[in-house]
Amino acid sequence: DLPENPACLAHEIWEPIEIISDSSEPLTTRRLLQLAGEESGIVEMGFDLLTVMRCVECGVTETILQPVEQSSSRLIRCSKCELDSRQPETVSWLDAESPFAAVPLARMGVPKFGAVGIKGETGRRYIQMTGAFTFNKDRESKS
Repeated sequence: DLPENPACLAHEIWEPIEIISDSSEPLTTRRLLQLAGEESGIVEMGFDLLTVMRCVECGVTETILQPVEQSSSRLIRCSKCELDSRQPETVSWLDAESPFAAVPLARMGVPKFGAVGIKGETGRRYIQMTGAFTFNKDRESKS
């Protein structure tokens, strides 16, 4: 019953969605931007990505690379100084120059058949990765 806010990303309609045959398992941000023809664009993850936990006491950093919503509050404890003094660093998009641009999207929480937004010179587009579908023949014959 809430009114739709067109400026709110939660109300954004993801269409049309382009489907590519690549899977998120090997596909990286840099490669996805190349496939989309938007090398200078950005990949909008669709969620907040916890990239690093940095201890404010001793300075030790740990790369996490998982969606914030899947992260435990136990991550605030530093493995070196054992204080609850680590602070998160998050992003919601990556570009080809990001330090994580060569990390497979699946490693960062994009599901196998997930969709992401690409924002570039041609505007915003949505791409769903498919990869190879595998079917269990035993299951099909029992249906």
